[in-house]
Amino acid sequence: MRSAIRARAVTVTAVESPTMPPPAPSPLVGRTLGGRYRVVAQIGEGGMGAVYRAEQLRLERYVAIKVLAMSLAHDPACLERFRREAEVVSRLTHPNIVSLLDYDVDADGSPYLVMELLVGETLADRVEREGMMDAAAVARVIGEIASGLEAAHDAGVVHRDLKPENVFLVRGPRGREAVKLLDFGISKRVGPTSNRITGAQALVGSPPYMAPEQILTRDDEVGFHTDQYALGAIAYELFAGRAPFEGTTMWQIFAAALDGPPAPLTNYGVPEEVDRVVQRALAKRPADRFKDVGELAAALRRCVGATSLPPDTLRSAALPASSSGVRVALADADDIVSELAAAMTDFAGGRLRDAWKRAEQAVKLAQDRRDPAASALLGVSVELIERIHLARVGGLGAVLTVTRMPTRADTCVSPQMAYVLSRVDGMLTVGELIDLAPLGRLEMLRALTHLLDAGFVAGGGP
Repeated sequence: MRSAIRARAVTVTAVESPTMPPPAPSPLVGRTLGGRYRVVAQIGEGGMGAVYRAEQLRLERYVAIKVLAMSLAHDPACLERFRREAEVVSRLTHPNIVSLLDYDVDADGSPYLVMELLVGETLADRVEREGMMDAAAVARVIGEIASGLEAAHDAGVVHRDLKPENVFLVRGPRGREAVKLLDFGISKRVGPTSNRITGAQALVGSPPYMAPEQILTRDDEVGFHTDQYALGAIAYELFAGRAPFEGTTMWQIFAAALDGPPAPLTNYGVPEEVDRVVQRALAKRPADRFKDVGELAAALRRCVGATSLPPDTLRSAALPASSSGVRVALADADDIVSELAAAMTDFAGGRLRDAWKRAEQAVKLAQDRRDPAASALLGVSVELIERIHLARVGGLGAVLTVTRMPTRADTCVSPQMAYVLSRVDGMLTVGELIDLAPLGRLEMLRALTHLLDAGFVAGGGP
């Protein structure tokens, strides 16, 4: 399952997770920082400090506060690293990056960061508990991590410590889950304003996810492709249930990472096309990896879609393992399977409108039947339709804008569509619109896609 050694730079995250044991009482609990934040409880701790749940008094909301340990408050390097995290995260506004709300220094001289309070668990906790993920879930998680990394890279920031412990799975309304990147404390700026907090020969990162250029302390070679390597290592672990390179010591991990490629994912039942994508991200030479993390995520999505196409795979994915009666009944559901397979082919090829029509036809065929096989395939079809609509509107992080308001001549706009249009303000993301609306997730996505097609809103996907 997990690596024999998980040696890493210890980080602190602004999270509340049911898997975290409650820390010992802290003297900060009960105090009010800066006259604005009443500390309620300690929810985490790490090598550089602790994280607290606090109430922002004026706004009556809960936030997470990360306080630098007093023992480090006078260490120039630690202070600079803490300040650097505040500076970096404050400039990164993205749905897949934890939001920084404030930065200040307490009366006793301890600096602190105020961040959004996240409820859920880290990706490390999820893998520890459940092991391997299914291909669709891996593609979604890697896609959201890549989206956050792209925003950081566009701002000239290399994370340098990407690992499952720094990826948080946030629980949202109606079971929706979103990914947030945490802890930019050892990030690096590239370009004219590049920074070097650590020494030129310092090892920076977490061994199982460190690229060869990090291991060899070639700081000038550490760049955006370094984060891509770490993302590839995470993808490998989600597919295999273990890190690509393991050892009982940090040096054994480094030796394995520098020696050759990891064991092929085909050993774990992963299709060869998917293995090729992950192995490319884990290439020893940065030039041999993908152009950027977005290209990696797109390649993985295409492969996962393509490997879901064969009817036998669809049948297996739709079935409870113990349901032999349903398994036999699926032999008579080839019409539904055929439409669904064609829809997935179109989806993988970027033909979203064609994919939507075929998936809707699969739903209609499944609804017309009254057997367990059709019910199983109906669930797969509805999930695919949701993914298609999400791709059409640009993803959960997309921001739509109103281009025109309907007139009396626009008979295609129902009262429900008009309501959805009234919520689009050019500021809320698609995910936020879904969370705030009383409609179901699929209904909201259908409405947004309709408004996009009719030309009432802009800013979506293809």
